[in-house]
Amino acid sequence: MKLNKPQNECPQCKGIGSAYKLDETKIINVKARLEEIPILPLKEYESFRLLFLEFCKYRQLDLHKTFETLSKEQQNLLLYVDESPLFTIKYRHNKKARTRNLKYKGAMSYMQDKLYSNKISIYKEALKYSKEIPCEACNGGQK
Repeated sequence: MKLNKPQNECPQCKGIGSAYKLDETKIINVKARLEEIPILPLKEYESFRLLFLEFCKYRQLDLHKTFETLSKEQQNLLLYVDESPLFTIKYRHNKKARTRNLKYKGAMSYMQDKLYSNKISIYKEALKYSKEIPCEACNGGQK
């Protein structure tokens, strides 16, 4: 077997031996109340903060509860939901009023999309909330 042939490298990690996996402890502040936006990547954008709050209200989640006091079902809803109605979000960006129609996507699903993005800036943003692990397919190139 020739080591430098692309045909011989692991198809999963492309011969690097490691991969990145989202780290929930970097994404969620379990001690934060819902009104404080416990999903850390969403706090960076006003439109996503407002969308999160609208989704919580729509699902009748108590905004005064901390993430850790929610039921497992409610936590999974906030982290993994893929279906949501369209919400009209009004916010300010660069001192200009903006309106967007957005659907809420669970935080882990949203970040997973970023982690597999072909756009390097989006991928790098997701890396901040990830941890490096050995490739599951080739065990990091170990035999």
